[in-house]
Amino acid sequence: MTTPSTTQLDITSSAYRNAYSRINGMVVVGEGLADRHFRLLARAIPEDQQELERLAAMEGRHASDFVGCGRNLGVKPDVGLARQLFAPLHALFLERDRAGDLAGCLVI
Repeated sequence: MTTPSTTQLDITSSAYRNAYSRINGMVVVGEGLADRHFRLLARAIPEDQQELERLAAMEGRHASDFVGCGRNLGVKPDVGLARQLFAPLHALFLERDRAGDLAGCLVI
């Protein structure tokens, strides 16, 4: 029986740091948008406002935590790329929110 290769990752390499920057940016921006979207949903669903605001705060903390992870590695999240990639989804959410399409917001 063969064992899988145990290649060590060099977290100081340029390739690793660049990849981590992009992934970390996606997570930071995604969590930030989740925070914002939950807060918009809390306004739209007043009977669940407290729970939705709790979830929003949790997502906001996640964003902060992931920024800290990057800082500990000396890597700045690529939030520019992440914002660009998330822009269509965020715009669609805002469009559905403005139209009062709660089901559409929940699907997104």
